[in-house]
Amino acid sequence: MNKLCAILSTVLLGIGGVAYGETPVTPSGSEFLQKAMLNSLAEVEMGKLAGKNCRSTGINALGSRLARDHTRIATMIGLISKDKGITVPTTLDAERTAVVDELSTKTGAEFDVAYTQLMVAEHERAIVMFTEAVRSDDPEVAEFAKRALPTLREQKRLAVSFQKMTDGYGLEKVAARN
Repeated sequence: MNKLCAILSTVLLGIGGVAYGETPVTPSGSEFLQKAMLNSLAEVEMGKLAGKNCRSTGINALGSRLARDHTRIATMIGLISKDKGITVPTTLDAERTAVVDELSTKTGAEFDVAYTQLMVAEHERAIVMFTEAVRSDDPEVAEFAKRALPTLREQKRLAVSFQKMTDGYGLEKVAARN
């Protein structure tokens, strides 16, 4: 299983070999994996919405990229969790479902503004969460978080650049989720 995880981490996340062993998950490692999975599931759903509801082809591309990257991250979280014998969510919780549902009511420029604003805020939170996980007592969780951080930082950079583009739409900013 360790070799499979190392190969998949290279293929799916574009990162070097991560060896996931039999180290037990600390409560903080388990909690991190569960939260990270929920966040990735939500990113995939919101990325799909971008393809349907956006005005800009750039926002469509951003949504596709985020959905693809978070599908890969979710796959790795699933493998790590399975290897450690813990259960992670496979569907969105009520909070994230409400956010996705609210976003789904928007189309065109209104969607673009809300989506980019949400993606910047979500990636800021994710970067903090993954940075904290790098210090986990669980070496596999720490290594996974460390190797995922560059992807999350690039996603935030892209979201910020598209958010600047949507600033020109002339719409009021939508309040980001707290």
